[in-house]
Amino acid sequence: VNGQININPVTNLNAGYMIAVGNPEAEFRLNYLPDRILNQINGNGSLTFSYRISGNDEEDQATSEPLDLENRNLRFNEEGRYYIWVGGIIDLSNAAPGSYEGDFTIEIDYI
Repeated sequence: VNGQININPVTNLNAGYMIAVGNPEAEFRLNYLPDRILNQINGNGSLTFSYRISGNDEEDQATSEPLDLENRNLRFNEEGRYYIWVGGIIDLSNAAPGSYEGDFTIEIDYI
């Protein structure tokens, strides 16, 4: 819409999906850089991707909670799992045609 792609991690089935595995019922915090530069593979173009993530101790995207960088404690479920969905917003209005690539890292800090 209007030159932007918006993938909502709670509602969009195209969101990325990850499972963090740790000690059952252990508390942790997630940390990530919300804005990353994606570089054009065969060219000099770049785009900024603003990541948005949501998480849930149940494997249910629709009831997952958006996770901001607020140093909030989370908890693995009784099986030692925590489910994460990754989406975001990217502005394509000034993008050069081509393929782009970049990295996204989530850090898990045990408490």
